[in-house]
Amino acid sequence: MYNIGRSAYQNQLAETIREYARICGCFTKEQAYLMFLDKHYETIDKLLNTMCQQRVLFRKDERYYTLNPAIKFDYDMMNCLWIMLDLKGSSLPNMNDFYFTRCTKPALIAFIKNDTLYEIVPINSSSAESIIFLNRQYEAETMGGSNGLHEYILVVQNTDIVDDLPPLNAPHMFAIVNDMPYSEMNYEAKKVCKIDYYKDEE
Repeated sequence: MYNIGRSAYQNQLAETIREYARICGCFTKEQAYLMFLDKHYETIDKLLNTMCQQRVLFRKDERYYTLNPAIKFDYDMMNCLWIMLDLKGSSLPNMNDFYFTRCTKPALIAFIKNDTLYEIVPINSSSAESIIFLNRQYEAETMGGSNGLHEYILVVQNTDIVDDLPPLNAPHMFAIVNDMPYSEMNYEAKKVCKIDYYKDEE
């Protein structure tokens, strides 16, 4: 429960951050800045500090936050969250055109944006079975007559990984998350991560 003395506005922001933490388990402070593109980063810093003081969140160090102290930081989840935060734009979760939830593996996060379901899947050179599973899932949807828009986002470390995997038949694109050095981050402009997207060559 949040403090009664806090404004409804602050409580709403805190509840949004807590929703991300509930789904993802962990996040960085820079990711929290992207949860609210229209809010100043210092406002978010103050809110994160308050939530930690109230033990709603737990700080692992200066950058990392978790929902409870037993949760270990999951870098695959972090990369998936970077991508969702990038693609959602200024939308707030579970309102109007943007909804998200945690998935069962191999996908980690699923979200709906503009009537399209996206599933974000971490992929490495040993993920052939994951691709086979996604193909079966897509085939089952197709045979079931599903007309919904569904696309997979495969998170890879580099493009060479793709050459070692079977082809994915479902609509998809690849994403590479590029960490930015602290010295290059611009908190004011919310430039804290760079993501490259690409699709298979025709």
